[in-house]
Amino acid sequence: MIGGENRKIARLVFRNASRHVQHAGRPGSEKFHEAHQRKHSGVNQLESQRDALSGVSMDEEAVNMIQQQRAYQASARFITAVDQMMQTLLQM
Repeated sequence: MIGGENRKIARLVFRNASRHVQHAGRPGSEKFHEAHQRKHSGVNQLESQRDALSGVSMDEEAVNMIQQQRAYQASARFITAVDQMMQTLLQM
């Protein structure tokens, strides 16, 4: 989670970028486009900083999720096999 100081910095960056976009002219103008690009660049930078502060690696989380999914699938196959064996035993 982003700390209080980082939230303040993020708000200031967004306010500053918003002011640039507001004073950049009409949408479609080159000046407007440049301001819009600067704003998105700042957003991307803040998102990267947030991800670094959170300590969560999306790659590691994806690997963990796939491992859990495969373990669940293996458990489901095992339960299905046991169920089939029980059905066979009960029919004898």
